[in-house]
Amino acid sequence: MIAAGADFAFVRNSSAWAIGHDDGEKIVVTHLTERRPGQVALRPSVTFRECAHDLVTAGARIVMADIHYRESAREAFEPFGITLRGTPATHEPHVEFRRQLLEDVIDLRAVASERLAKQLAAVRGTDGSGDKIKITLETAADGSHGDLVAALVLVAWQLRHVRQRARASGGRRERGRALTPREDAR
Repeated sequence: MIAAGADFAFVRNSSAWAIGHDDGEKIVVTHLTERRPGQVALRPSVTFRECAHDLVTAGARIVMADIHYRESAREAFEPFGITLRGTPATHEPHVEFRRQLLEDVIDLRAVASERLAKQLAAVRGTDGSGDKIKITLETAADGSHGDLVAALVLVAWQLRHVRQRARASGGRRERGRALTPREDAR
């Protein structure tokens, strides 16, 4: 399965999207794009179209993204045959991403950059209420706040579920199956 994750913003923050796959040993991130607004805001239609082009080129048919621009994104992605999935309403994907990085399960070599390294270093986890962890993506001087990281986290989150299903089914891969809302919330 090829997975895609995105964090869309158009005025103060960047829009970013990532694409990756599971090669059987690691989650390999092969594509990472960030579009930053300048003096003028990004145009959603142009941004969504560019993202859709990258997803189709890579073979991704599902993108997981926050729901702030859900209907606009859905409308833009529909002609390309791309399904938009919402993100889990929890910090668990970030916690899982950190674990995967520490266990060297994620390969970021194809997308490594100084900007990504700075955004990864700016992610903070603090104790929240109960057993929960609160994740903060610190805002940098240029206004970015972990947009690249947010996209990467969603790729890793989806592929984690694919790995779990493969283990549960005795190692058989379920190519291209979308996560159900219940699986999404795990």
